[in-house]
Amino acid sequence: TVFNNHSTPLQKKELLLTSVLYNLFSAPNISANIINTRSNFYRRKVLIQGTFMTEAHIKVRSINGRLLLASFWADRINHLNYAWDMVNGTCSGKPFIFGPRARLTCDDVHLQMGYSSMKVSAKAWNISVNSHPIHHWVRGAKHHLELFIRPRESVVTCVHGLLGQGFMSKTPFNGRTSHNRRYSKFTSKAMAAGGHRRICEKLRCEIPL
Repeated sequence: TVFNNHSTPLQKKELLLTSVLYNLFSAPNISANIINTRSNFYRRKVLIQGTFMTEAHIKVRSINGRLLLASFWADRINHLNYAWDMVNGTCSGKPFIFGPRARLTCDDVHLQMGYSSMKVSAKAWNISVNSHPIHHWVRGAKHHLELFIRPRESVVTCVHGLLGQGFMSKTPFNGRTSHNRRYSKFTSKAMAAGGHRRICEKLRCEIPL
């Protein structure tokens, strides 16, 4: 399952503001929280006023009870689409700051950095975070993140979150979409409405991890 900000930025009409922390996914011993940020850019000569995912905060408990905390920050990414401090966190309280090609093992939990990506592998789930530049940027966030969440087991239970609830549903969530009727300036308003079953307010978080 993939959450892709090109199509479903997380915001419920005008009620949900950007720079608000939401739980995207949670399951036993693992969770992922995200923040969206406004960004204006051109696409096919149309000025799009939208939002993108710019922060991803992942928390995993290992088989021995140790915590891996990892935060990916899009605003640290440079024009070459990487940064030596794009990820920071702790493993059992010990801090780390990671750039490309770094890796870490925290008991049975593994963190692997790519050039501009991070993959966290736990017992039951894999979570990958990729960074991408926002092309034809005008103002606001210059880079955005994509999250890919995949189960490693055939049966999943007790999954929650804006995206996580989809793993527990037998039918797909088909949210609203925004359509540009040939305007030169367009503001996205659908903001994944319908896909979250009116629980966005309940999934706000106070702290990233």
